[in-house]
Amino acid sequence: MMNKDMLLKIIETQPVPSELYYSLGREIEISAFNGSINNFTSAETSGIGARVVQEGKIGSAFTESVTEHSISSILQRARENSEFSASDDGNVLYKGQELPDSEESMSRDLDTVSVEKKKSVALELEQFSREYDSRIINVPHAYYQEISGETGIVSSEKTIAFRKASLCGGLVYVMASDGKDTQVGMAMRFYRNFSGIDSNILAKEAADKALSKLGAGVLETGTYDIILNEEAASNLLGAFISSGASHFFGENIQKNRSKFKGISGEKIGCKLFTLIDNPLSGSLRAKTFDDEGVPTRETVLAEDGIFQNVIHSVYSAARSGVQSTGHSRRGGYSGGVSTGLHDAFITNGEKPQKELLRKLDSGVIISDVEGLHAGLDPVTGDFSLSAKGYRVSGGETGDPVRNFTIAGNFFEIINRIAAKADDRREDRIQTFSSPSMLIPDVSISG
Repeated sequence: MMNKDMLLKIIETQPVPSELYYSLGREIEISAFNGSINNFTSAETSGIGARVVQEGKIGSAFTESVTEHSISSILQRARENSEFSASDDGNVLYKGQELPDSEESMSRDLDTVSVEKKKSVALELEQFSREYDSRIINVPHAYYQEISGETGIVSSEKTIAFRKASLCGGLVYVMASDGKDTQVGMAMRFYRNFSGIDSNILAKEAADKALSKLGAGVLETGTYDIILNEEAASNLLGAFISSGASHFFGENIQKNRSKFKGISGEKIGCKLFTLIDNPLSGSLRAKTFDDEGVPTRETVLAEDGIFQNVIHSVYSAARSGVQSTGHSRRGGYSGGVSTGLHDAFITNGEKPQKELLRKLDSGVIISDVEGLHAGLDPVTGDFSLSAKGYRVSGGETGDPVRNFTIAGNFFEIINRIAAKADDRREDRIQTFSSPSMLIPDVSISG
């Protein structure tokens, strides 16, 4: 762990409420192409961010030089910078406590794995993908990736919190062709421990995606009952639930950017819409404290369609006169503080996806949605996105279809979930995940 004694010694001498945020990040990326390693990157970044509060004004500064002199200098610079900021009731530092050092998110075996074994993951991903089917014509990307880091927070308000975390995984991107059509498929999975990586599973997933899309046809414009598979549902709904514009965030509610203002305890979705954020689940995104040192806890945002809790950072909590829910997030030591979810999800249904297909009987299963950055309005909830998928007939997945547009509204979607599967995945590093879900009467343009 970073030298806590040095940070505490510096922070104890500050004349105004002050905070230091230390982060160190390490990343290894290894890629294979044509049977050999074509790139090996190992990078490390570290630094300290300082924040101070004076007369309701907040100032910040950062340095990449982690020495006593440089840290003292950025604290002084932060005090000077605070003079140029506006006074705000939310500009406070968390009055915390000393928390136990957290290392439960560390891998048990990464430090014992040789570089050659890590290279073998990338090589196997490419090899297994190429050998999976003769129609796989290229594997342009096959990666092993490893991420680890340390975070430390100390403040004059008694906050002391340090943690370590690490994970690893693989990514493979393939191209398939039947001589008339070319399609692509991608698979990415992360694990806490190196022993969890299975190159065969990743290669099969990517190849199957590409192969199943070959010969894709078109859809006629109309209104369809659809299934959003777990990946499409996670991407589409996550763009509204976990983005900075989330209607569940206290800061957006305070600034009249949320439809959920003043409706605690009221209906916002159907009975199948239960949304939880649980950073203590032991998942890849687990955190015992947030990026201001506030202890985290399981938070129910909506239960059976009823709005339950607003998500607060220290800033928005102070402005509302409530306690932070432990949802402060930073973009590293040089970034500002915002609100963010940790491990949010819509709860699983009780039956596999094939039961949703039988219930759907006839319609479309959506496997890919594209254009999330440009094709949706996070305030109104409207979206219009390019999509790919498969026809469904007689409760069975049929021919692939592509080049169609799916349009709708987020708030209508969460009110019209007709059924959920039990297939929510936990091996991705996004902050939101969802099971597959059946949605009736969705507009599609072919």
